[in-house]
Amino acid sequence: MSAITQQSATSGQIKQINRFASDAVEKVLTELGLDNPGAQRVIEHGDDFAEAIRTAAITSLKDLSVTDKFKNEEVKSNYTYPKEYKGPKPINDQIKAIAKIFGLDPSHALEFAKTLPELPNGAEGWFAIPSVDALAAK
Repeated sequence: MSAITQQSATSGQIKQINRFASDAVEKVLTELGLDNPGAQRVIEHGDDFAEAIRTAAITSLKDLSVTDKFKNEEVKSNYTYPKEYKGPKPINDQIKAIAKIFGLDPSHALEFAKTLPELPNGAEGWFAIPSVDALAAK
């Protein structure tokens, strides 16, 4: 059995990507038309500027460097939720129901549910799922 290895990017590839980044920053600087005091403020905050560029570069490189071999796998579907489906029950109700079914103590989960963040855009609601450890301990 042979291991699959990935070759690192070549120095030529790295130089080309570096050139793209450098050219992009130069273009932005030209288009923005920074004045002297503005440019000096950027220089004085060089670490912050470098971190912002680094963060943007990481995001872009992660996005652009992955294969798109699955891009055409999404297919249209005629399936829909039944008319009776009203979305998930409130999270506390879900936790209590699961705890009752599996004989679990819901107190920790109910406490955790109080600190849930705002729902992500497009999400229907929070869903309670019992932990494998809690179920295995039964």
